[in-house]
Amino acid sequence: MDRTKLKFIAIGAMVCDHIAWGFVEFWSPLGQLMHIIGRFTIPIMCFFVAEGFRNTSSIKGYIKRMLCFWVITIIPFYLFFGELYEYRQNIIFDLLLGLLLLTVLESKSLKKWQKVLLGAVLFGISAYIGGWVIMPMLYILVFYYVRDFKKQAVWVCGLTVFLEVFLIVAVELNRVL
Repeated sequence: MDRTKLKFIAIGAMVCDHIAWGFVEFWSPLGQLMHIIGRFTIPIMCFFVAEGFRNTSSIKGYIKRMLCFWVITIIPFYLFFGELYEYRQNIIFDLLLGLLLLTVLESKSLKKWQKVLLGAVLFGISAYIGGWVIMPMLYILVFYYVRDFKKQAVWVCGLTVFLEVFLIVAVELNRVL
């Protein structure tokens, strides 16, 4: 499968998910199916961020474009999802954090302790206001640092299961407390 087909799959999955959010009852079988299809978007987008970082001729330009796209998408995002997401950000913000994380980790001018500190700050920002709460950042790291496709698939599936279970437990504990 080539990059163009992957991009169309991501676009189609995202449109399916957004139609479900806007017009289909969340707990209905159709709504759940459409949201499941929509979940294909995140790993594909994360793959392209990692590939883009690896292949860009200007990381500063790439960050600027991602930052501009995030700013452009803020108003439509909050118009459509405002009540649901409150102060949380959209996926472009999460992807931008992942791009910044790769930039920090691959920096030749930062010391190891600075990379750890800045990485922790980026993860903290994601945990506090990210829409997908660190998952895209972890996917981007897997796609960038794990070169073998089968190992990538295992890591992405494992991370997804772990983080989904973690989020379910966290939400339930939050309801109890």
